[in-house]
Amino acid sequence: MHIFHKRPLSLILCISLGAFVFSSFFDGVIPRIIFGSILLVCLALTFVKSINAHIPILLSRICIACALMSILASFLYFDLWFFADKRYSDEVLIEGQIEEFDTSSYRTEILLKTESIDGNSAERHKLIVYVDKNEYYGFSIGTHVELTGRIEAFSSGADFDAKSYYTARGISGVVNEVSDFRITDVGEYPLSYKITDFRNSIARRIILNSDKDTGGLFCALLLGAKEYLPKGTKLDFSRIGITHILALSGMHLAILAIGLTKLIMFFGVNKKRATVFTVIFTVLYMILTGLSVSVMRAGIMLIISSLLFLLGRTRDSMTSLFLSVTLICIFEPYAVFDISLWLSAFATLGIVVFSEYNSEKYHKASFFRWIYTSFISSLFAISATFAITTLKFNGLSILAPLSTFIFSILVEIFVYVGLILLALGSLIPVKVIFVPIGNVILDLASLISNIKFVYVSTNFAVIRILSAIFTVLFFAFIILKIKNKRIAIISLAGVLTLIFCFSAILTYTRENNTSLTYLQNSNDHVVISEDGEILAVDIATYKRSTAYSF
Repeated sequence: MHIFHKRPLSLILCISLGAFVFSSFFDGVIPRIIFGSILLVCLALTFVKSINAHIPILLSRICIACALMSILASFLYFDLWFFADKRYSDEVLIEGQIEEFDTSSYRTEILLKTESIDGNSAERHKLIVYVDKNEYYGFSIGTHVELTGRIEAFSSGADFDAKSYYTARGISGVVNEVSDFRITDVGEYPLSYKITDFRNSIARRIILNSDKDTGGLFCALLLGAKEYLPKGTKLDFSRIGITHILALSGMHLAILAIGLTKLIMFFGVNKKRATVFTVIFTVLYMILTGLSVSVMRAGIMLIISSLLFLLGRTRDSMTSLFLSVTLICIFEPYAVFDISLWLSAFATLGIVVFSEYNSEKYHKASFFRWIYTSFISSLFAISATFAITTLKFNGLSILAPLSTFIFSILVEIFVYVGLILLALGSLIPVKVIFVPIGNVILDLASLISNIKFVYVSTNFAVIRILSAIFTVLFFAFIILKIKNKRIAIISLAGVLTLIFCFSAILTYTRENNTSLTYLQNSNDHVVISEDGEILAVDIATYKRSTAYSF
């Protein structure tokens, strides 16, 4: 297989991850038994002489053993430990510390990190607890409480998979009815919230030195603080296919890491020492931005690559990617349900594959070659995440490849200028340059977003089938050794263009009867039908970004 040629560790990690993901999503006993039986049969076949003469025996057995261990790990974590509603069916005594709470409705929603349940140690459980805010009050973040209640599973609505959403946040159950709620200790303000306060103080300084809209955009791009974004920005970015730019990931970390490394080397520090400073910065940046899974994936990958460079080894981006995702799933197994992790990982995979393909040939550096490389790299990232985008979000932007290319450049310039503004403040008139660049990004996104069919529905059977076919072809391109890769890339681009065209045509034919308008600000999400009827307001946990629904 082309992608794993001379990379046995990549193959082992990939198979282990695949087995863990499969066992976590399809958590029934029968699928696991079938999958495990198939692996055991494969293991038995490695002992057949007529077969093992044609395969790498040791590598095959290690891969199968790791896959079986991944299935077991998923079973132990999610079935026997994680889901509290499965372990405790009756009313229980729960002790824990309050991590978050929200009093916006008639009840207070508490995120409780448990310390014990019915006297049994349960230090890594998190529960959503609902209490009557008129009856129970006086607590704050960090407060230790004790309560009695029944732990239940999350109930999902027609368009909201509550289990996946809450599980991705590490929350293993909900307590709807509470009795004997009392505060046992005031507690200390958690370190994570002190870091959040520090992050908010930086955000306030940014906005103070710029303006509300431009500063809010910069806060989202630099710190992941999306609450400061101007109204409508999320929807504009979603409609033109660049939502990933607002989510901190490898692109943002790469911009900062490359800039820092070059700045340090400018003062005469050699590359290895500069790399050490970059690794330290990466760790601090991950902590500052709240350790989201996409940042952790990018940060761990960067740290691994940097360590390989410091040890004099060749940087292996493919193995670094698989290892970073594996480490996340080891320390936070519930991240397997987080869609942002897989969007980030698959997008990176697409970029890595293109980088390897592009490095196979020597190209004379030029401006047009840079434009071509950047655009195709964006196309590969979009292709790798195409199935998730079309099936999970039921829509796509027909300008996504072009938008990603253009806005990536603008964002890179915007971030570097913003960092100068943040460092020097009012010493130099950077604001004169910074604000116009931010306004260009916001105004251009709004302008493109207002194009009628820039965002189209993929909620059609034919589009879903074509998306599945395209995904199979794309990963076949990655795995198999193809002689004429240029023709393969052109063919993939043709299939992608065909899907875009079909989606636009099908959306246009049904738009008159079934169109919905989605309006969104930082707090509310309003859905308005064609006749002006408001269908939903303030959907607290699920904000759809599709433009049409059939």
